[in-house]
Amino acid sequence: MRITIITVGTRGDVQPLLALGLGLKAAGHKVQLASNPIFEDFVKSRGLDFAPVGDNSQEWVKQFFAQSSRTKSALAKKAILWRIVGSTVEQMMTDAWNCSQDTQAIIYSPLTLAANSTFSNFRLPSTEVNTTASSFSFTSGSISKISKTRSEPTRALCTS
Repeated sequence: MRITIITVGTRGDVQPLLALGLGLKAAGHKVQLASNPIFEDFVKSRGLDFAPVGDNSQEWVKQFFAQSSRTKSALAKKAILWRIVGSTVEQMMTDAWNCSQDTQAIIYSPLTLAANSTFSNFRLPSTEVNTTASSFSFTSGSISKISKTRSEPTRALCTS
């Protein structure tokens, strides 16, 4: 099966899905990982095909820290992040659509904004994979800390 995995963000967002891709490749699938162009060498050096999606995510991080350092509000920081990343959504959607034309299944991360609506037109198997443990829960309108532990979903996905 030809599988396209689409993820954007930092290396911490890309590496778990690269591990998933390597597991799928070892199981006999042809896997393409699509991500920010700065990860091309990282992905190809591990033996997966690569397709660029979006622009340089390191610039997102720099912009976020520069702008969010002025506030302590978690809500304001989230708004800053979405304003930065949101400005690239159209390009990400176009790139994701173009690199997925010959695929038989699609796996994407939550940061691949609007991926679900983009891929619903394919009528192909597709799923969102979240590789990070949520450390906050919304309860009665407030944010409460629920977990300080890290999960290892990639290892579970690749070995089960």
